[in-house]
Parts: sequence; structure tokens; C-alpha cells
Amino acid sequence: MRKASSLLAQLIKRSHVAIWKWVQRYGQLLGMALRPARKYVKTFFVDETFVQLGKNKVAVWIAYDPIIKAVLGFHVSREPNSVDAYLFLLRLVITYGKRPVYTYSAMWHNGACRWPGLDRIVYGFDSDKVIIERIMDRIKDRA
Repeated sequence: MRKASSLLAQLIKRSHVAIWKWVQRYGQLLGMALRPARKYVKTFFVDETFVQLGKNKVAVWIAYDPIIKAVLGFHVSREPNSVDAYLFLLRLVITYGKRPVYTYSAMWHNGACRWPGLDRIVYGFDSDKVIIERIMDRIKDRA
């Protein structure tokens, strides 16, 4: 927010707090406008990680497409399970259509991919795993 404030200072002077309030108020609309076009999204790389939120740990789910280098969506739940994974994937399918889903071998991904009829590809400890883990590390650093 501070960077955005300093960049905007050339046009209009606003504090980083004012920009934060704009993001809170208009962020969802902006997110819809900046969403990648459906035709460019080729794959969903899905992973979840635990983040400390106050006194509780929550699971943050992320979908990423490494081809267009875009985060496609995120979901927060109390714990990872098949139902939360399914709801997350269903939102992705509604937004971007059916795409292959790259996941690691967690048991909750089986049903979550099977129920909406998605092709699931389990990645190992190769470059695919490194791609999504880098994104998850960024999320953890920011949280």
C-alpha cells in the first residue's frame, strides 16, 4: 500500500491507509476486472497451506496457472477436507471451465476432482511441485 501511495503521489496525494480502504471497498470488483480470460487458463495447480490467523490455524487453498503466471483463486477453511476442496474446485470450474488439476497426493483431492469430473494429475518432487511451493511460500510470507 505504501508503494501504491508513493506511485500515486505524482497524480494525487493519498496515504497508504486511504489506499488500503479503497482495496477493502473495491477489491472484489477490481479482482473481477483483473481476472485472466477464461480462454488463457490451461491448468489448475492446487495446493493448501496452514496460516496462523489470530489464535487459530486455517487452511488457505490456492489455485495457480504457471503458464499465464496468475493466481486463479483462493479459499480459506478451518481444515483441509474433500468438501472444501470440492467447493473450491467447483468455483474454479464455474469461472474458468474444466481444466486438468495438478495436486499432490492428499486423500481429499481424490473425491474433490472426481465429483465435478476433472482430470487429476499428481505431481511429485519435480519442477511442478517447486512451482506451487514457491507461490505458497509467498503467501505464507505475506500472511
